[in-house]
Amino acid sequence: MTTPEDLTCSFCKTRVPYGAVVCTGCQAEISYGPTSSVFSIAGILAAIAAFGVYLFFYYSIKNEIVPKELTILDQLIVLDDNTIGLTSLSVGAVVGIYTLYRCVKSEMNNVQFYRRFYK
Repeated sequence: MTTPEDLTCSFCKTRVPYGAVVCTGCQAEISYGPTSSVFSIAGILAAIAAFGVYLFFYYSIKNEIVPKELTILDQLIVLDDNTIGLTSLSVGAVVGIYTLYRCVKSEMNNVQFYRRFYK
């Protein structure tokens, strides 16, 4: 009988209990969670998102595409080039961190079987 926590090996189709490190049928290694390539891709996406948000906010406020009267920041601080840059960078960083979090979270339940062939 198969429980919901059983895995099926992608190589030999043997039932393996969740949490096992090696397949009992073909000795394939089992890894759980996101792979290192997911972290690399998520990091690149986060950097692109953060930089895009930074550029959008910086140039839209600096060039008054978004009028300064509509921004909450205008009521709190005087907007000069330094504060616009820091604010834009902060918003971009938050968007980048959130993008990284969502990419990694989507891969948390990932299970992969690996076989190494030696000559």
